[in-house]
Amino acid sequence: MIQIDCPYCGKRNEDEFVYGGDTGHRRPEDPAGLSDAEWCEYIYSVPNTRGWANETWWHVRGCNRWITIQRNAESNEVRPASQNESHG
Repeated sequence: MIQIDCPYCGKRNEDEFVYGGDTGHRRPEDPAGLSDAEWCEYIYSVPNTRGWANETWWHVRGCNRWITIQRNAESNEVRPASQNESHG
């Protein structure tokens, strides 16, 4: 089980949170202007960063706030997003 350190509630189990995604995967600015192929690319080609990635998580069973953390996809180690010297 991943332990996420919520800045408002302290360390909590991941089952209190809902994964919001990689912060680098942004919704297109003009969705109406995208072709079907571009929508498919956005929806199905989600980044799968090896190593550290910034992620958003919603603390749905806690303070009900969105937080940003860094998680290592290989080890599931978690740290605050402010420690991003190894991001990439």
